[in-house]
Amino acid sequence: MVIDCSRVTFCDSSALNALLRARHAAQPTGTVIRIAAPNRQLQQLLEMTGTLSLFPVDQDPPAGDHLSQGCGDGIPR
Repeated sequence: MVIDCSRVTFCDSSALNALLRARHAAQPTGTVIRIAAPNRQLQQLLEMTGTLSLFPVDQDPPAGDHLSQGCGDGIPR
């Protein structure tokens, strides 16, 4: 599963905890949570908290515009 962070401008401990909970929930099924296009602040947060190694990072956003497919608010339906 890829989490597109290309539009994220700020990430705090609450968002980090959400990422960690998603990773924990995905582990039993063997699903890997990847982070795509993190900004410098998010990357620094992951580095400072020692969690960067838990998430494979793709420097580019995933291909395609997922928001143009009926998810204008970014929430999949």
